[in-house]
Amino acid sequence: MGRVTFTAAPLRRRPATAPPKSPTGRTKPSAAQQPKKGLAEGRALKQTLWLPGETATLTERDLEQVCVLTGRSMGIADVLVHLVRCTRFESAEVMQFCVVGTVSRILGAYETTDSCGGVLFRRMTDALCRELIGTLGPFPGVSGRYEPTSAFEGSRRFPSGAAIDSLAAYVRPSFEEW
Repeated sequence: MGRVTFTAAPLRRRPATAPPKSPTGRTKPSAAQQPKKGLAEGRALKQTLWLPGETATLTERDLEQVCVLTGRSMGIADVLVHLVRCTRFESAEVMQFCVVGTVSRILGAYETTDSCGGVLFRRMTDALCRELIGTLGPFPGVSGRYEPTSAFEGSRRFPSGAAIDSLAAYVRPSFEEW
């Protein structure tokens, strides 16, 4: 039998190519360039949102970019976000809510909890928001009527599973938060 020898061809490098472009001709921005998330998609509030941080250290200043993006998405010039805290009867635990609105109306509310190294915002149903306002009174620091832009029906319990009967009162904000 004859002997078969193989010779290696020189390696050729592929020519450098530009990253693939989107159909519009623009390249996709990196994660650092992408804007932070808002609480709305189109004219409706989202059901959930996750942001890095902790509920204990979350302030309204931390949510300024969220206000801007939410207002832009909903087509509303001045969207306001207020953090509201409530004490519970059976424990020293404090529940925190994020109320979204304008000067004259409340658009919706979220329960905030720590989750996966960040803050998880879960929307509260319309019935729960109305019952909370009816039971404990208007949210402190928030004016206007509850008039959501889109209906959000469902359970009359908080997203965490707590019942409205477990809340005692609103917590008065400290002077640093004013």
